[in-house]
Amino acid sequence: MEEQRAIRVEYTPQAGSPLPVNGAWGSVNPHGLIDAHLYYERAALPAPADLSATSTGKDGEYKLKTPEGKLRDLFRGVQAHVVMTPKDAATLGVWLIQKAKEAGAEGIHLEVETNE
Repeated sequence: MEEQRAIRVEYTPQAGSPLPVNGAWGSVNPHGLIDAHLYYERAALPAPADLSATSTGKDGEYKLKTPEGKLRDLFRGVQAHVVMTPKDAATLGVWLIQKAKEAGAEGIHLEVETNE
């Protein structure tokens, strides 16, 4: 009969702020591990531009004019790069879905496609 022992786990806070994440991109790497980049998607900041100012004539106020130009529509900033075993990825996925349901997310259905 195997002896059972208690293991104490201590969670240590890391320096820095929480990272917002709303998407992931990745694949299975050559070693069979899940390699994912977690990103935060937002509207892109305007491209660098030269601004010109024209006087409005009232108390030295100026009005800024921006040149017309195409701006990027979307920016995905990678917040973290994570690598894990397939088992850990599946466990994390189940945990995330459970927490989303506890938080009141409705209509969550897990459908997994396989290439088998």
